[in-house]
Amino acid sequence: MNGTELETAELAYLLATVDASGLIGVDDPKLSPATAKAQDAIYSKGRQQLEEHDWIKPIPDKPGEHDLNAGLFQLVAIAAAPEQVIATSTGATADDRRLVLHYLVGDHAVELWATSDKSYFIASIPDRASLTQRIVEVLGLGKSSQKGQYTLTDAAFSKLKSHAQKGQQAQAEKLLEAAGLNGQAGKALLAALASLVRGQVVVTRANAGEIEAGRRAELFGEKKGAWMVVRPESDSKEYQLSPIDAEGLAALVEDWLEKMGRQA
Repeated sequence: MNGTELETAELAYLLATVDASGLIGVDDPKLSPATAKAQDAIYSKGRQQLEEHDWIKPIPDKPGEHDLNAGLFQLVAIAAAPEQVIATSTGATADDRRLVLHYLVGDHAVELWATSDKSYFIASIPDRASLTQRIVEVLGLGKSSQKGQYTLTDAAFSKLKSHAQKGQQAQAEKLLEAAGLNGQAGKALLAALASLVRGQVVVTRANAGEIEAGRRAELFGEKKGAWMVVRPESDSKEYQLSPIDAEGLAALVEDWLEKMGRQA
């Protein structure tokens, strides 16, 4: 995937050019300085870096005038004012969490993630198939022969997850038996819940830089052993648990994108 790495100051300057104070899903105060002095400092630095990296070039025969790379400008403009946003994250704790954001406007999609505390990677995603494939890659999913779907209440799932992650096998098995989820499927679910490999996908509808609606899926385990936990409806008091693979996740994301694109 072709893209470019931008220093934080460069991205801050570019956001200012499209009159945006920040990006959905990105909590970085350096992108939206609070004071005029801080703004002047980071925007000046960002402008200088963009010129050094040839994103801003002098216009021939027009002294004092410069041209900002149109392709880069478009990427930032899409990210700053998306119609939909997909946040895909992996990692069991905040310390090892990796977050990849996708901003969508019509048929256009832009990927953004922090390469460090000083820079960001930004790229264009060519089509919807590439978008869902990229999400699958981030989550590390493959093909799976596991099947089935099971329902648990909020309370039952919270207890089951706690037992599994604490290694309390007997207590977990009692809950599974009560839910009719035993045998090989039950063992596979417990193994996934106990795994340190975890992920999340959030699909949202955005308007004027704010989230209007969204759906979330949690993932436990990886590759052939991954399971997904999701509420069947956003206000449901139950969870649906099922094995998940690359094909299934791609279908889920497509479905949610379609639904999130409809105004309530």
